[in-house]
Amino acid sequence: MTASKKCPSSKPPFRFLLLFSLPFAAVGVGMGAWLAYDVAAYLKMQGWVETPAKIVQAKLESSSDSDGGTTYRATAEYAYEYQGHRYTSHRVGITGGSDNVGSFQKNAYRQLNEHQKSGRPFRCFVNSSNPSEAILFRDLRWGMVLFRLGFVFAFGTAGFGLMTFAILGRRKAKQEKTLTAEHPDEPWLCKPDWAAGRIRSSSGMTAVVMVAFALFWNAIAIPAAIMAIHEVFFKHGDRFALIALAFPIVGLVLIVAAIVAIMRRRKYGCSVFELAAVPGVVGGQLAGVIHVPTKIRTDDGFQLSLNCIQTVTTNRGDSNSTSENVLWQDEQLIARELRQADPEKTAIPVLFQIPYECRSADAAEQIAWRLECKSKTPDLDYAATFDVPVFKTPESDPTFVAGPNPIADHFAPIDPEKDLCEAGLVREPSQTGEGCRLVFPMARHWGAALLFTIMAIVFSAVPFFVYFKSGGGWERVADLPFIIIFGLFGVILTFIALDLWFYRSVVDASPRGLVIVGGWFGLGRAQEIAAADVVQIVPVSRMSSGNGAGKNTYYNIDVVLTSGKHIKAGKHVPGMRLAKSVVREIEGAMGNDKLK
Repeated sequence: MTASKKCPSSKPPFRFLLLFSLPFAAVGVGMGAWLAYDVAAYLKMQGWVETPAKIVQAKLESSSDSDGGTTYRATAEYAYEYQGHRYTSHRVGITGGSDNVGSFQKNAYRQLNEHQKSGRPFRCFVNSSNPSEAILFRDLRWGMVLFRLGFVFAFGTAGFGLMTFAILGRRKAKQEKTLTAEHPDEPWLCKPDWAAGRIRSSSGMTAVVMVAFALFWNAIAIPAAIMAIHEVFFKHGDRFALIALAFPIVGLVLIVAAIVAIMRRRKYGCSVFELAAVPGVVGGQLAGVIHVPTKIRTDDGFQLSLNCIQTVTTNRGDSNSTSENVLWQDEQLIARELRQADPEKTAIPVLFQIPYECRSADAAEQIAWRLECKSKTPDLDYAATFDVPVFKTPESDPTFVAGPNPIADHFAPIDPEKDLCEAGLVREPSQTGEGCRLVFPMARHWGAALLFTIMAIVFSAVPFFVYFKSGGGWERVADLPFIIIFGLFGVILTFIALDLWFYRSVVDASPRGLVIVGGWFGLGRAQEIAAADVVQIVPVSRMSSGNGAGKNTYYNIDVVLTSGKHIKAGKHVPGMRLAKSVVREIEGAMGNDKLK
């Protein structure tokens, strides 16, 4: 069996990415320089001399942009005397030009116009070193400061972040290219950490990315929210502008997530997965030890998950959407680690047996293998993720069948009651007097249900927002694709949210067979299945939520009949380990010998 010759790592066009980052970085630097110039001017002007001035002329200039917005600029001509000499000037504020940030321009014009009409003097500030230089308003405009800071952080973070990623990525790509040339038939040696057999957790990079994204998001969201509040409550503008307040709320969630990622990194350090052999083998095993440079105190053990994931990109008109499909997954619960007597370090054994039917890691097909480790602790939960090399090699065995696991003595003992409780299920006596009755209650996973509910509300609200914004009608044909896409997403997300909140099923299992009742509010019709008609009961992955080590895959429990038909016994079981436990419970109630 020969391995794929493609290194399973993406190689984006780093030169293009570097060029793409330059305009963003330039805008960030330019806005920063502009802001610094205004601050320096403000500090310099604090020593200027206050002098009476006569307003000769005051105007408010306005202009409209292509989006229908209006900008304003207050202009003036004024005369003043300083040390016996008469001067005229036109400078109104520190920031020149027109804008619509806040109400400074309108307020300045109103004041200057009143003084022009009344003939009363207005104060100006004169540079004693150069009396021909004067200004009417020398204070900083904090709305403008926040506006420019938003550009500085947003564009600066994006520009220099992309630039750093491009430089480091190009360096890493060169290393991988060299290794690929040296090992053309061994793609598992194309990455330095894979070749060394020591893979670092992605937690450090995750923390960096989350911090950068949180800064980028909030640099835009906070100034936008401030401007929206000012527009609605102080200028009595369009109330729909308050929709901008949702963005700082998301920004707050991102900040909390970034802080948690940093705290987790600081507490647990960088975990390393040391492979027993490189690579992991399809039709064989992936084995090794996760080394954590600190002691993890936990009563719940370590939950290991090995996932074969395919990233799917779907084209939808002018936009692309990306999703991850779990092609294969296995989970283990490790109760005992290897360094129990070591007070400073933790070592977690890993051994997964991988069926021959699984697929190799492959960049062209966007298939990757991911090892995840999680553990609940009294304060901050441990979580680590590793991208691992798993391939079909000459050692792959087409007849491979998973057997007894050599590290099974480290596994947590099977506890059906605890597993059912963790899955949110309720076990009751069977109505037949034999076997058991499993109840899949509604709203078992309220966190996922709430997340999908919020997403459904946001996506569903967009078409209505566009409708009312356009005066109660679909006036712009260009808006229709946008409305249709968001509307469809809203319908799909609403259905998923309702299913998570209200789906309920009951499975009555006995040696005679199964009686299944399932549907929203548990109102579906009863389906009676004889034991002789059941081929097998299998967990089927249907939905995922979260990211990285926090990603959860939810499984449905399907009953496969001799006719080939699949009947849904239950939904939304979190994780393969718990799904297998539910299957074992149903099979045990039926009697394993009853299944073909």
